[in-house]
Amino acid sequence: MIDLPPFTCHVVHVRDGDTWDCADGVVVRPARIDAPEMPGHCRPGRHCAPGDPFEAKAALIELIYDKDVYCTPVSASPRGGSAYDRDHRIVARCNINGIDVGEYMVAGGFAIEWPHK
Repeated sequence: MIDLPPFTCHVVHVRDGDTWDCADGVVVRPARIDAPEMPGHCRPGRHCAPGDPFEAKAALIELIYDKDVYCTPVSASPRGGSAYDRDHRIVARCNINGIDVGEYMVAGGFAIEWPHK
């Protein structure tokens, strides 16, 4: 059950290729993608996305940093449920100027689709 309304996020910090902070303190993760983890952040036993985490972060910064992004919360799990993931981020479909952030990251090779296929 998603009980969070759509919201606008002014991006003040990009943590990595799939997580950012809004001016109001909300932390967002774009839905259904996985970007490479920054060094030391891939949990043991976890299948982490391949690729260059610095390139992924730079691409996301270029797209959304210090800009307003419109986000619609979705279930954090493909099976349904809360929009909050285990790290307390809001999982959402987000766009800026008609560009879907998740689709942009996957199309550019900076992230992969999640769940992993």
